[in-house]
Amino acid sequence: MTLRVRVRDTLPLSERDDLHNTGVGWGRDAGRFGVTGQPWDRGRFKTPSLRNVTLTAPYMHDGSVNTLEAVVDFYDRGGRRNSNLDPAIRPLRLTSDQRSDLVAFLRALEGQPVAPQRRGSTFRITFPVLVRPPY
Repeated sequence: MTLRVRVRDTLPLSERDDLHNTGVGWGRDAGRFGVTGQPWDRGRFKTPSLRNVTLTAPYMHDGSVNTLEAVVDFYDRGGRRNSNLDPAIRPLRLTSDQRSDLVAFLRALEGQPVAPQRRGSTFRITFPVLVRPPY
């Protein structure tokens, strides 16, 4: 199996609202539900860019994962199962070499700082999205 990385162009950073339930903190943290009161928002949190991910440890919204290797292992297992789990989160079944390659890729995303964004800016950021082939 080969993992592909698709690069997508997103909305301006100030307009992004990517929220996902990966199971992190499930049962301990209400997530977006605490703001909206909507049942489908329970456990959903904003998903940050992967840019400079090596500089942002510990990981996850609650700092519960200390290393990139542990993050990759968490997602390789398919997150933490729950009734609101994002449908894109599923076991990847990566080999040891693929997990190592993915961590190396994440480390390669370190770069120059992005200038602060002003309100109404049209700055766009492009970031990788991991895509598992359908076969």
